[in-house]
Amino acid sequence: MDKSYPICGIPTSHSSIVPVRHEIDAWYEEQCCGDRIQLTLFILAWEELQKMDYHDKLSYFRIAGVHAAPYATWDDGQPPRSHEESYCVHNKITFPTWHRVYLLLFEQRLHEVMIEIINKRIPGHCKKDWTKAACEWRLPYWDFALLRDLQKLSLPRLCMTDKVDIILFHHDKPVKTCYNNPIYKFTTPIPMGKLDPPFAVQATVLSDEGLTYSWDKCTATTKYGLHKGSDFNTATDHGQHVEKSNLALNVHPWLEDNEGPKNPNPRLQSLRHEVQRLFTYDFTAWGCFASTIYGGKGTPPTDFLSLEFIHNNIHAWVGGIDVNNTEDPRFYGAGHMGDVPVAAFDPIFFLYHANIDRLTAIYQALYHDKWFNELQPGDPSPTASLEPFNWRCWGYGYDIVKKPGTNENRGKNKIKKLVMELYGSPPCPLSDRGIDYVINVVYDRYALEGCAYTIYFFLSKTQKLTRENCVGSVYTFSSRIPETPNATGCSACQEQKNNGVLSAAHVPITHCLSACYLRANSGLTSLNLREVDTYVQQRLHWTIVKADGTTVPLKDPRFATLQVTSCRGEIYSQDDGICPGYRGYEDVSLDQNS
Repeated sequence: MDKSYPICGIPTSHSSIVPVRHEIDAWYEEQCCGDRIQLTLFILAWEELQKMDYHDKLSYFRIAGVHAAPYATWDDGQPPRSHEESYCVHNKITFPTWHRVYLLLFEQRLHEVMIEIINKRIPGHCKKDWTKAACEWRLPYWDFALLRDLQKLSLPRLCMTDKVDIILFHHDKPVKTCYNNPIYKFTTPIPMGKLDPPFAVQATVLSDEGLTYSWDKCTATTKYGLHKGSDFNTATDHGQHVEKSNLALNVHPWLEDNEGPKNPNPRLQSLRHEVQRLFTYDFTAWGCFASTIYGGKGTPPTDFLSLEFIHNNIHAWVGGIDVNNTEDPRFYGAGHMGDVPVAAFDPIFFLYHANIDRLTAIYQALYHDKWFNELQPGDPSPTASLEPFNWRCWGYGYDIVKKPGTNENRGKNKIKKLVMELYGSPPCPLSDRGIDYVINVVYDRYALEGCAYTIYFFLSKTQKLTRENCVGSVYTFSSRIPETPNATGCSACQEQKNNGVLSAAHVPITHCLSACYLRANSGLTSLNLREVDTYVQQRLHWTIVKADGTTVPLKDPRFATLQVTSCRGEIYSQDDGICPGYRGYEDVSLDQNS
């Protein structure tokens, strides 16, 4: 048996400044305006990893496969899997820390390949500069809540183009060359379902009628490309429909047609505010910030929000989950990022999770006293094993946390100020009392035997619920539970289901209530609290949509534990005068759907 692969991060000397991970679009622009050395190494190394034999545990395929499918033993230092199960951690308080080490593994492998490329392909007179650039490089992150061109949210530029200009050497002279972009998609030489056992990737079953996500037939990752059409069971590359990903990140119908002096910037919408709330809510404990796992009766309203809840929704928006065209045709199609078993095969996964780690690092810097505090029975400890990784340390930081040119953290007030500059102030509060409205949800992510589903929320007086009046959603981003002992699936999910573990989510609706007030014929004629309370009570409805596009009756006994509560609270200024906070939430009487 080979030795276990140690994860130590990119080497740094004790006397040097630890490099930071940069926002990918800013880094890409800087590279394009500069020497492109890091960009070239990044592209060539990513390509080399993707071209490696998929049997090699250090190949792109095998590293991506650690997340879930093909459910094979990864590290040779680990005992073989007794049956097919997932290593990945969801709905647990180690969700951020497991993915942190996973990202570190990928970053380390890219750097190792960069050094190999320099040794083999870079002329001697350039090796020193290129090696220095490789040692200063760190994996970029995609800040999904950052407003970009035209004040919109967007995928990274490198994930939206199949070509990129890098530097190649011809007769020892550097030449800018248009090159195939391996970050655009990942491809395999044959369909993933035909790879040698145990590496074959299976289809995800969506319904008893045989509807599936046919990942087994794919030779390339896709965004919104897989759907029930003429080529559903024959095509192997379904394309990158990135315009749909960008639309999903931005479209919030309650904000449309509301430009004007009362609402000058309607694009400052829920996703950015949800990220901002992560650092302005006073969470009870680390687990409340880190995971969707429900803390039980008596959980404070602010503890329903979590990093993992935000993470789950973005997986759906980026990849697509509608394979049956039952919702809005603008979002018709499914992609790898939307399905747990195959999400990590899409290259954007690693850039995306680098930002999840960055948000974790910000929380650590602001609330270091809450690191793994108040553990509940069954919670992993801070020193618990994060299988299959053999990790020791890491060598990177984030610019929002670190003082420039040092290895020291910024002060808390400075970090809070930077957070507010990036993600904005809270949405315009209702009334001069600064009232904020949210929907809190308790749900069973395993209600459909682990099959993913979405809960959509609407402010509508009728039961005719369309995406046009949707005010928010909760995507479970869950995996099918194995039906037999040797079936593909997630045994950790099975254990949580057996133990009755529930999940929680938190959907802010202040922004859409404000928009309803500004919109003619909405039925909300003032922001008087009594009228707003009545408006919410009468109009808030929800529906549950399965991954196959069918709607689940709300009286379905599998959803008996579903709880939806409307809460309102107060926005206030903290003592430091920099970062607003939220307090004093209370339930607003709400009738359940019938």
